Amino acid sequence: MRRQIALTENPDGLWTAYDTATKTVTQGTTRDEALERLDAAIEAAEPRTESGDRDEIDPEDPLFSGDPITSGDMGDETIDDVLYGVVDEGDETRR
Repeated sequence: MRRQIALTENPDGLWTAYDTATKTVTQGTTRDEALERLDAAIEAAEPRTESGDRDEIDPEDPLFSGDPITSGDMGDETIDDVLYGVVDEGDETRR
């Protein structure tokens, strides 16, 4: 994967490193520290198998496609209605 990183010196003297592909942001007191922390954060976030090896993500997997996962039409129901039942406004025992 090709990485594009934005490195910025902030007015307070800290450095911010931002990886555009993973949307990971870190800071450090030096440029090198910010970049080292960025590498560590990205490494820590990579999926692993049970044996500790890196797990390859299938780009065809809908969970990793980048598209939002949505539910079917719930009409006026909320997720709380589905999980806990509809609360009647006058029902003080359900609060």
